Amino acid sequence: MYHKLPKLNLPTFGGNMLEWQPFWDSFSAAVHDNLSLNDVQKFNYLKSQLFGEATQCIAGLQITNTNYGQALHVLKQRFGQPHKIVQTYMQSLISLPSPTSNITHLKKFYDSMENYIRGLESIGESHESFGSLLVPIILNKLPGNIRENMVRAHGGDHWNLPSLRQAIQHEITIKEAGQSVNGDDIEPNYTPTSAFFTGTNRNYANQKGKRDITKKPCIFCQGVHAPLACKNCYGN
Repeated sequence: MYHKLPKLNLPTFGGNMLEWQPFWDSFSAAVHDNLSLNDVQKFNYLKSQLFGEATQCIAGLQITNTNYGQALHVLKQRFGQPHKIVQTYMQSLISLPSPTSNITHLKKFYDSMENYIRGLESIGESHESFGSLLVPIILNKLPGNIRENMVRAHGGDHWNLPSLRQAIQHEITIKEAGQSVNGDDIEPNYTPTSAFFTGTNRNYANQKGKRDITKKPCIFCQGVHAPLACKNCYGN
């Protein structure tokens, strides 16, 4: 019956609680709910996808039909209890390192924050239940100038979790736009002003005028000098 199992690249699981639900959903759909497999076969598939701490916690169970159910119970008790998963997500959010104003750091912070929040939502937790706790924690992690920009754009400092997430995303979008514009500058370290162009034209005109005056022949001897400097004029 093995050949009837769809050839899928099943995820592996090593004991990270935040990865338990995605792992179990995939394994359940491909193996656990497959009526063509008996429990020994399912247990074999299960053990082949485990490593690290997850393998150690069921290491003493022999591969039998009865022990498959026992193995699932042990794994779910260790890694699949909802309140423990919520605590792990919350701790991960609290432990996020504070970003700098650098756009790369800010985007990394935002992506990690979004991953954890979406993880909470995927297990049935709504932002109403944990948002009031997270808002001040997230705000305090942001650089002061980022907070100032967000408050200015938001029109106040009263936040809920959805508006805070949107404001951080908006700040990233603005920084990306500014970065793109600066990247198109030919000489980003110098911007000519109108005074520069006016001064340049004036200098060019003065120099040209001087060259023209110098090159005019003397009216007394036709030499190349100013008439007043001529030694042959009647006044000298």
